[in-house]
Amino acid sequence: KFSKPVNSPYSVRHLSVKREKAFSGRHWESTFDFTPGESLDILIVCLPKTRQGCIVFFRVRDLEIRASGFETSIAPGVIDFGVEPANLHQVGPLATSGKAELVSQALSEIRVVGHLTVAMEADCDRCLEAVHFPLDMDFELFYRPASEGLGDEKEIDAEEAEIGFYQGEGLELNDVLHEFVLLSLPMQRVCKETCKGICPVCGLNQNLNQCQCSLNEIDHRWTALKNLK
Repeated sequence: KFSKPVNSPYSVRHLSVKREKAFSGRHWESTFDFTPGESLDILIVCLPKTRQGCIVFFRVRDLEIRASGFETSIAPGVIDFGVEPANLHQVGPLATSGKAELVSQALSEIRVVGHLTVAMEADCDRCLEAVHFPLDMDFELFYRPASEGLGDEKEIDAEEAEIGFYQGEGLELNDVLHEFVLLSLPMQRVCKETCKGICPVCGLNQNLNQCQCSLNEIDHRWTALKNLK
């Protein structure tokens, strides 16, 4: 049965399944296992027709019972990296696999560990040409409920600074991947270390041609200062 939450573009499918025999299956890019006599609730959140695919959601209530494995491929455009003015975007499928588990029931702390491969593209910080950044790496991230990070200001240690926060009943895999990709990219994104950038006078890409502009042009607003001694 599908339902659509109020003011949400997503549809939600909730299944309650009980099997008399052991069963292992795969559906909507998610892997699940049943043991005899076990009941299992499945929450599947599907994107609207304009954006194909389904969202993998880790619900704390489910993680209290067992870890949740995932293996999926996410098409470009599903995750909005939206970083301006670098024009950062995904240029190929993002393949990822791993698992989410609850490491502290008292704190509802979720650990997500896995591997991803993806090709990202952004504008070079110097010449503004497109630059490819292939990522092929493992990740391990920790999250706690947002309420744990609210309240009066207090000093945090290095370990707490590495923890992210989630709201509601759990955590969406796309949010984890979004954060990890941004953390994995270099702070300064350049096409090459020797990039000469663009001319600040005429705007020419100096990697392609050398312009004849003079960089010693005087700003006439400061001409009067030349006479001061």
